[in-house]
Amino acid sequence: MYIGSQSLMKKYDQCLLDNGYTILELVDKASQCLLKHMNGEYFSLLCGPGNNGADGLSLAIKLNNLGKKVDVYIFEDQNHLSQANRYYLDLCYEYGIHVVLLNDDILDEVMDEISHSDIIVDAMFGFGLNSSPRGLYQSVIEEINQLYDQNIIAIDIPTGLDCNTGTPYQSVVCATQTITLSAMKNGFLNPDSISFTGEVILEILDVNDVFEEAGLYLLADDKVVAPMLKSRRFDGHKGDYGRVILIAGCQDYRASLLSAKVCLAGMVIRL
Repeated sequence: MYIGSQSLMKKYDQCLLDNGYTILELVDKASQCLLKHMNGEYFSLLCGPGNNGADGLSLAIKLNNLGKKVDVYIFEDQNHLSQANRYYLDLCYEYGIHVVLLNDDILDEVMDEISHSDIIVDAMFGFGLNSSPRGLYQSVIEEINQLYDQNIIAIDIPTGLDCNTGTPYQSVVCATQTITLSAMKNGFLNPDSISFTGEVILEILDVNDVFEEAGLYLLADDKVVAPMLKSRRFDGHKGDYGRVILIAGCQDYRASLLSAKVCLAGMVIRL
């Protein structure tokens, strides 16, 4: 499993483009990964102006083709959309999907519609967000967070969560599930982020492997660590396998106590 910061994920996307993929192909592959997790009949998709929003629009088309009820809510003036967003939004219109351009005047009506859906999809912003959502975005986030009984699925990362640190900006979507694409985001290593991500599921796009080319780092799991562990003799003593020096603070501090317990299998010298 690979881990990526905001800058590394941007580099990863660029590597895919440099390897011959188009952004339209990548969005299509992303929505195909997302589709398998959409268990319901009525979907409300909140789509921003960038490629995260394009993922949501492409997903809306696939859901519509399966006969699902789909409502798409977009935020931006249609003159400020990414290439992929424009392409898939035009397809949504061609397929006759219900598309609503959000504004403050219809927010109450829209939230009433959304409250009846089986799944709300957060496709407002991806990992590139660097500040708290403002204006209508903030209002929508605060409203959907009040829908406690709704399933909210975030695409890649909940809108308003810092990709690098896992800390929230002023307003952040509280998702019940996050389908993250290609690699785990660095911020997900922060245990507090689960309050906003809910269950995190990693989906790998069907593309060439460019993880190392992009410089993403590998999370050490059982498969990585196990080959590094030396086998022990049945009559071996803990002193035969090295010693541990533990440099810790006050003995009353919990971190010191936990560190000491971890080292119990070795020979510990406390300084």
